[in-house]
Amino acid sequence: MKYCLIPQPVQQEIRSGAFSLDGELSIAAPASVAGTAAMLAAALRRLTGHAAILIPPGSSTPHRRCIAFHEEAERFSDGDGAEAYRLTIAPSSVTVEAAGPAGAFYAVQTIIQLAAAAVAQDRGQIPCGWIHDRPRFPWRGLMLDSARHFQPVAWIKRLIDQLALLKLNRLHWHLTDDQGWRAQVERYPRLTQIAAWRGSGGDRYGGFYTQEQMRDIVAYAAARHIQVVPEIEMPGHCNAALYAYPELSCSGKPLEVGDRGWSAYTDKVGRLAFCAGREAVFEFLEGVLDEIAGVFDAPYLHIGGDERPKGLWEQCPRCRAALVRHGLRSESELQGWFMWRMADYCRRSLGRTPILWVDEMLWGDDRKVGLPAGAIAQGWHAGESAQAARLGAATINSNHEWTYFDYPAFERDQPTRPDWMCLLPLEKVYQFDPVPAELEESLRPRVLGSEAAMWTEYTPNRAELEKQLMPRLVAFSEVVWSPMEARCFDEFMKRLTLHQGAGTFPLGRELSAVA
Repeated sequence: MKYCLIPQPVQQEIRSGAFSLDGELSIAAPASVAGTAAMLAAALRRLTGHAAILIPPGSSTPHRRCIAFHEEAERFSDGDGAEAYRLTIAPSSVTVEAAGPAGAFYAVQTIIQLAAAAVAQDRGQIPCGWIHDRPRFPWRGLMLDSARHFQPVAWIKRLIDQLALLKLNRLHWHLTDDQGWRAQVERYPRLTQIAAWRGSGGDRYGGFYTQEQMRDIVAYAAARHIQVVPEIEMPGHCNAALYAYPELSCSGKPLEVGDRGWSAYTDKVGRLAFCAGREAVFEFLEGVLDEIAGVFDAPYLHIGGDERPKGLWEQCPRCRAALVRHGLRSESELQGWFMWRMADYCRRSLGRTPILWVDEMLWGDDRKVGLPAGAIAQGWHAGESAQAARLGAATINSNHEWTYFDYPAFERDQPTRPDWMCLLPLEKVYQFDPVPAELEESLRPRVLGSEAAMWTEYTPNRAELEKQLMPRLVAFSEVVWSPMEARCFDEFMKRLTLHQGAGTFPLGRELSAVA
C-alpha cells in the first residue's frame, strides 16, 4: 500500500497502527521552522477542528501525541539537497527530519495532505509508516501571465498556497507585454498611468501592482519557500511600454490605437519592438530592471527575448547603423547583441542571473546567434532545451506541447481556441519528461526542471484560469518532483480523485478531474 499523496514520494512504507488526529496534540519545532509549524497547526485545526499546541524545542510535551521537528542536515547526503525530508509516523508521534527549512516545509505539506485524506475518509487517523522524499528537479514552477489579463493580489496568494501544497517552488511572473504593463516603476510613471490600461470609458480595462503589493507577494511566497521571478519582456512584446513612451520605438511616433483600443489582446498585427539603435532604450530598460531588482529578491531576472517582430529593425536607419557599428550581419545578430547587453547588465550591475526565452537566440536568420554568458535558457519549442544544454547553458524545459495550460484540455474546448493550439489533456501532462530523450547523458544535469505556463490571452477571468490550471497543475507537480520510473497515470487518478473529493486543492476544487 501507498500513502495518498501528490506528488508521490520517492520512498514510502505503510505499517500497522495509526496516528490519531483527534483530541489533544502538540507540535514541537525549533525557531528556524516556527512559521512552518504554525502553518501546520492552522491547517490541522481547519481540517479536524482540533487545536494543536505549539511548544518550543526542549520543553516537555503537554500531550501524549506530538509532531516533532528535528534539523538533521548531517543525516542527509549531498544528493538529497536542502528540500529533502523524512517522516516517521508512529501511534503517538510524527517525527519530521529535514535537511533544511525547505525540507521541513515540504514535510508539512505532506502531513497536511495525509490529514486531508484521513478526514475525507472519516478515519481521523494517519496510518503508521515512513516516508523518505526529495525532489527530482530543483526548478519546479508555474509561469503566470498577468499582462494580458490582470489578477488581483488575493487570488495570486491563493495560487501561491496551491503551488506550495504541490511542492512547486517558483512563480515566474510575466508582468509586461503588448497588452499591458503591470509593474509599478516609479522612475517611469506613464507605465502605470497609461500602459497598464486599455480601452476607454466603460470599456477601460487593466490594473497594475504597486511596489508595495509586489513586495507583499514576494514575502508571502518566500514564507512558503517559493521564489517569485519577474519577467520584463524585450526587445518585442512591448507595445504597452511604447504606447506610454513612443520615443523608445523605431519611428518615435505616438502609437495609433484607434477604435480597437487594447481590447484586441489576441491580435498579432501591429506588434512593435524597442529600437535597438537608441541608447535611450537601454537607459530605460536598465532603469526598469534597477527598480524591479529592488522589489524582487530572487537571484534571477527574466528578460524575455522571444518573438521579436521581423523586418522592423532592417527598415529603421538607427538599427541599420547599429548593425554596422557593432559589426553585425542580420536582425537576429542585432537581437543577440541586444540581449547579451541586457543579460550582462543583469549579471554585472544587479548581481542577478538572467533568464531568456531562447527560441531566437538559438536559431538566427543565417547562423546560430548564441546565448549570453551565464544565462539560463528557457526553451518552449521542441529541441531548444537540448540545444541550449549542448551550448553549455543551464535550461528550463517548458516544451509548449506538454506544459502550456492555455491549450485546451478537452476536444470539446478546441473550437474556443485558435487552431495553432494543440490538445493538452491531463494524461499527456502527466507523461511529460523535462529531460529531452535525445539529450546526452552527461548533459542531463543541465536541465534544471520545468515550468508550466499559464498564458492568459484566452483566459479573461479567474474562473477560466482555474479551469485551465486544474487539475493539470496537480499532474505537473508530480512530473517535476517524483521519479519518472514510478509514475502510473491510473494510480495517479485514484489519488487525485480522493483529494478532489477532500477539497485538498481548493483552487478550482469544483471542477471535475475528467469531465
